[in-house]
Amino acid sequence: MSQGKVFEMRAINDLTKDEFIITSIEDWRKYANQIMDDVEKVKFKQIKLLCYFSIIDSIAQDIVNYSSNKQQEIFTDFILKYQKGYDYLKLVDPITLFYHFEEELKDQLSLNDLIDGRIYNFNDGIIRQLYNRIYRILVNKNGKDQVNKNIKKHRYVDLLYRLRCKVSHEFSSDHTTKVDKFFKPYYINCNRTYLNVDRIIEDNVWELVFPIKFIKELCLNCINNYLDDCQKQKNLPLQNDVLNRMSRLSWYEK
Repeated sequence: MSQGKVFEMRAINDLTKDEFIITSIEDWRKYANQIMDDVEKVKFKQIKLLCYFSIIDSIAQDIVNYSSNKQQEIFTDFILKYQKGYDYLKLVDPITLFYHFEEELKDQLSLNDLIDGRIYNFNDGIIRQLYNRIYRILVNKNGKDQVNKNIKKHRYVDLLYRLRCKVSHEFSSDHTTKVDKFFKPYYINCNRTYLNVDRIIEDNVWELVFPIKFIKELCLNCINNYLDDCQKQKNLPLQNDVLNRMSRLSWYEK
């Protein structure tokens, strides 16, 4: 999204610097809302998700001047900085954490306390208690420093990035739903079938689900808060996406 080029091409002689910044911010806000309206008409979940994640990525990348390093950190830092009302994204998800360390945990812990067919929210007491139990077991086995390093991968915001990669690389819409009954991450029990060497395995697992509407609203939330911050700081939006940036040749930049 290279709206910065449009802003630069404006005849700004009749505007003060502050007026130009305000106009540019409002143009960008309208532009983002128009994109959201257009994406809403798309039927495929994967396309919707790709668009939402691309908008987040584009702004996050501009802030760091299109760095080629630490892509996940750039994405997650942007969301955590500009979200308002989504502080729980910094929390660690105990379900994916359990499956990650299942071999180490299975002798002391299971998910049998979770009731089949029930839907759990990320902030349900039993979910947060499960995290505390997992954390204590892993710390006793591996030490606090090692555990703290590993569990960061299972923060909800980092799992969002993994979902972004899954959609982009596999065109998969797993772990998402169009159902608008729930607007925050939640867990469901589901059947799983997979091939293990020469036999088919069928079992039940707990799955973390991100409603698509949640991702859309998070995207809008971050965009608007970013633009509000630009106005407060008197900065142009996407100020690094400018005419002197060799964007057409950026693939070849060292």
